[in-house]
Amino acid sequence: MNNTLHYNFITAGEVAVKLGVTVDTVYFWARNKSIPHVRLGHRIRFDPQKLAQWIDDSSVSANPSTYLRNK
Repeated sequence: MNNTLHYNFITAGEVAVKLGVTVDTVYFWARNKSIPHVRLGHRIRFDPQKLAQWIDDSSVSANPSTYLRNK
């Protein structure tokens, strides 16, 4: 039986690049529990799958009727 865990965590720097924000912003979000993260000792890491779900859950759909009404 293999009890080895395999996670593909990414760093705050990698998250910042993917989202187009600063590393400080990523750490701010993590401190305020606004973004899913894992704390490993003093290090903060991010699960790409949970990050993608967080982005999907945070998405706002466009309302075509509002766009058409303002034309």
